[in-house]
This record gives sequence, C-alpha cells and structure tokens, in this order.
Amino acid sequence: MKQQLYLLLNEFVTEFNQKKIFFLQDQSFRHAIRFGNYAVKGSKRYSKSYGYDTAFTLDTGVLPQLLGNFIRNFATSKKLYDFVAEHNLWCEKFDSFEDSQQIMPSIITRIGGGFLCRNFELNGNEFEITQRSFDTAFNELLAFFGKDIVEYYLYAHLRGCNGDIDSISLTEDVSIVKADYEMAKFYSINYYVNQVHGIEMFEGDYLLKIKFVVPKTEYRSNDIGKHNLIERQTLDKWLHVPLLAISGFVDLGKRTRFSDDWPLLYNRIIGPFGNESKLPENNFSKITDQTVLKLNLIGSFLQNLRDITAIDENIKHSIERLRKSKSSKDINDRTVELAMAFEYLINTHNTEVTYQLTLKAIKLFDPNNIDREIFKNLKKFYNFRSKVVHGNAKLDVKIATPLIDYAEGLLQKIIVRMIELNQKYTYIAIDTALSESIYISKPIEELLDMPAKPLV
Repeated sequence: MKQQLYLLLNEFVTEFNQKKIFFLQDQSFRHAIRFGNYAVKGSKRYSKSYGYDTAFTLDTGVLPQLLGNFIRNFATSKKLYDFVAEHNLWCEKFDSFEDSQQIMPSIITRIGGGFLCRNFELNGNEFEITQRSFDTAFNELLAFFGKDIVEYYLYAHLRGCNGDIDSISLTEDVSIVKADYEMAKFYSINYYVNQVHGIEMFEGDYLLKIKFVVPKTEYRSNDIGKHNLIERQTLDKWLHVPLLAISGFVDLGKRTRFSDDWPLLYNRIIGPFGNESKLPENNFSKITDQTVLKLNLIGSFLQNLRDITAIDENIKHSIERLRKSKSSKDINDRTVELAMAFEYLINTHNTEVTYQLTLKAIKLFDPNNIDREIFKNLKKFYNFRSKVVHGNAKLDVKIATPLIDYAEGLLQKIIVRMIELNQKYTYIAIDTALSESIYISKPIEELLDMPAKPLV
C-alpha cells in the first residue's frame, strides 16, 4: 500500500505542476497570503527599541480550500479518492467521489490540497515541491492514516506577562511556555493589522499551551465535530488559571493550533481577530517563583473541578469583570471593574455596602478573624472606587496601585473560594450563609449544612 500511495501522489504532484500556472494566476489566490511585520531575532517586548522586517506566509486555513477547488477535476484526484476509500483510510464514509465533494472541506481538499500546502510550507512558503518536502509530507500523511486519533497543540497568547522562568508545567498536557523566535514571527505575520498597533508577539512572551488528543471519529475540520465542544470547554477552563493566579495586567490574546495531522487539522489561525491597541508602557505582570506556586495551586484546583461551566452566573460575571480589570490600561477603569467583580460575587444590601462586603469577605476564610488587614484595605479600596465612580478625583497611580493590587489578590482568592463552595451549594445558599455569618461565629460550611429551625 505504501508504494502504491507514494506513486499515486507523485502522479498527482506531476499533474499539479503541469497546471500550476493557472492556479497562481487566479485572483482568489491572494486571499491565501498574509503579509505582516515581525520583530528581528533577539528583540524583546520591553526593549527600548527594536528592528522589524516584513514577510509573508501562507494561510493554511484558506489555501487548502482554494487548492481543493482547483484540483477537484484532476484525473489523479479521483484516483486518490478511490485509493483512500478502497483501503478504508478516512474516518468518514461516502458513497462516491461526487458525494464526498459535497462536504466542505472535502477529502480531496484535506488530502490533496493539504499535501500540496504542506510541501509549500516546508519549502519556506515557496510554491515548490522538492524531493525532501515530498518525502516529509508523505511520511506525515502515512503516519496520520495509521492512527485512530488526531493530536494537536493549542496556544493562547498571555499578553503582558514577563519573567525569566521558561516553562511552567500545570499538568501532563497543559503548560505555560515562552515563545521562541519562530513562534513570535508566526503570530506577528498572521495577526498583523498595521504598524500603528505594533508587533503582535515578541520572543519571550508567554503562551498557554494545551495538548489535545481526539479520536478521528469525533474530529471534523469544518467545526461541527464533537471535539470543538471539548476544545472550547478545556480552553475556557485553563484560561481561568492566569486570571486567578497572576497579579496585575494579563490580556488573553490570539490563539492558534499546531499539528502534523494536517489532513484534518488544517486551520491554524483561529482568532480572536481584531484591531487591538498596544500594550501599556512599562506595565506587565512579572512571573516569579511565587507566581509559579500560585499557578500550580490554581491549576491543581481547576483540574479536579467537575465542570467550570456549571458555576453560578454571579461567579461567571465576577470573573468576566476581573478579566476586564486585568486587561485595563487605566487604573481608574481597573478600580471600577474590580469593584463590580466584588459586588457580583458578594451580595450586599442598599446601605453600608462596604461594611457588609468586607465582613462577608472575611467570613469566607475565617469566622473568628482578628487580622484587621482585609477590613482596613478593602475599605480604603472602596474609598478609591467612590472617588472614581462619583467623579471626585482621578487616582494617583503610585499611591493607588499597591492597594488595587491587594484588592485584586483578595478577589482572586474569593472567586476560588466561591467556586469551591458552589460545587456543593447554590449561590443563594452561600449568600444566605454569608449574611448569617455576620451574626453567627461559625465556619461557612457549618452554616450551610445547618438545618433551618422552625419558627416558635
């Protein structure tokens, strides 16, 4: 079988080379090219200055589709389909070559178009097929046919993080890693908007890296497969780790996929797309040994969580406000978003809001707390919040930042505590117990488990 497939692909490539000029002359071809700027090798995000170059790359999501449309009438495309069907090499079954073409992207798009695209990629984005690139792509295709699974890595850019720690392992399949030159170049070219908004990624930027192993039968590259739900839920779960563990600015940026299993997973650039502004000057989150401890602690907590999507809406709203706070460039905006995050999380009545919130925050951790730190600092934080909301003053960055950082750290702890409690109790039950805790000096769990006494 191996020799037959090798000869068939050689014949297919010969037919493409004979007709390649017509493909390159097609105007739609330009949609498969991405031009962009990237920082020269060795440049770091917080360098005082850096040089940049401009280059192009092939959009591996668009190009196979265009190639699939071009090669669908090739004589060798029909032969390639028949060979795959005869040897039962594909995870979907079709009655005929014509039927298979109705599903986009078709088998021929994914195998024939993908094979050509992979060769171009291996040759530095040149539209050439060499013996070396042919053999590499062929061996990858053969390996893919021999597996029952699709393996790939998803990367999410953690914009704004900086530090000297190269890699942080959260689980066997999840880690936080630094971008090398090639990764930074890839992101910058593919997500380039315009020079006003700077370079998308630099060497040394941090990324969340997640490994996925999906049965072929559950994977569909046209985004209707069961794997998409698994991917979204997994990514959503692990994006909570930097939000709940890292102090200061963190912006959850662009995402991409990488895999040698290109016949199914060809779409690398998955967004989010948008014209984003530069990161704030000299405002970044330092990844230290202490940060690593927090990341591992939160990572372990979330790994054992049944389903983070099942948490109460109030907690979700609080997390979203925390996310907005951590991506805010202005300390006044950050203060308001943090205050809203607290108020979604801890219910208060119309009077003495600060008093109720601080007391309930304390009771979440210790019913007999004698440390005045939470009460004192949270009260000061809410004084800052009142100044901003009521327009009395703008905050002084140097004076306010330490207290805002403290409030954020406390909020992160409270969110984790509330998620933990919400695994067993409803938000309404937790809220009721917190209100009772102001008057009854018992642990929250004990108040939650206390049966209601009948009125006498």
